[in-house]
Amino acid sequence: MVSTIIGGIVLLIVAFLFFTYFSQNKETTPTPKDSSIQTQESEATIGQTSSAATSKYTVKSNETLWSIAQDNYDDGYKWVEIAQANNLENPNLLVEGQELDIPRESDITDQSEITQEVVTSTRDELGQETTKALQTEYTVQPGDYLWKIAQEVYNDGYRWTDIWKANQDQLSNPDIIPQGTLLIIPT
Repeated sequence: MVSTIIGGIVLLIVAFLFFTYFSQNKETTPTPKDSSIQTQESEATIGQTSSAATSKYTVKSNETLWSIAQDNYDDGYKWVEIAQANNLENPNLLVEGQELDIPRESDITDQSEITQEVVTSTRDELGQETTKALQTEYTVQPGDYLWKIAQEVYNDGYRWTDIWKANQDQLSNPDIIPQGTLLIIPT
């Protein structure tokens, strides 16, 4: 008889603990939002904070940074800016419901435009002033790829797109860079 009473008390305690545990997790676990609700919230947030440099975006199922950049900027290559703005350690790992900061397109600078604006002035033998755009060159070594080169040159692997854009005339595929190719590295 005593063991039945103790067993009943133990069951009540276990039931209470389960109830408490699951009710607390239900309150703190984020749930994916309906896309129409998210759109309304984003528009309201953007309207209220128009001076903010970013807007919020909630990742949907099976999305990649490329598709998000394509949707927001009509340019998939700007996934790098989204990854940088969010300090993503692994840009290939997105979780449904994850919230990302999306920089305004006007805040994203095109490195090729900057390269054309940055010039140096020198004087030739006749004393005439000449100008040229600042850039360096890099010869591709065995085992090199654009991320590795950008990491080496800029100390930022995400800038591989800058190198690729500056060399698109000789690199149709950014994944294939032949050894010995002379790349222009915009500064």
